[in-house]
Amino acid sequence: GSQVCRFSHNSKQSHASAVKTIIRYLSATADKGTIFVRPVKLSLEANFDADFAGLYGRDPPQDSSSAKSRTGYIISMSGCYILSKSLLQSTITLSTAESEYYALSLCMRALLPIREIMVEMRLLLSLFLSI
Repeated sequence: GSQVCRFSHNSKQSHASAVKTIIRYLSATADKGTIFVRPVKLSLEANFDADFAGLYGRDPPQDSSSAKSRTGYIISMSGCYILSKSLLQSTITLSTAESEYYALSLCMRALLPIREIMVEMRLLLSLFLSI
């Protein structure tokens, strides 16, 4: 979906075809769902990845986005996704390692405030249960 949105101002037949594919997928999986089970232990997990210069050779070479890497991360609490993001990195990185480090930094910027909220909630809950 996010790749299709990048071209909404100058769409082509290939973009219309991609939108139709997305709509067909959503229609075919409308009866599917997710089953959540009660976790034994409350945990916070994060997964991230970067695609170094992933648009190189696909976008026109004069377009600066063709040299940018894509970052994605998913943060989950006890196995349930609570936040996911995929975006082009704002700067052009010079190596895969630099691109991955940038992805880690973005993921941690989202993860740490969530972790702090969990710590505060645990403290409040312990105070409430001790009364």
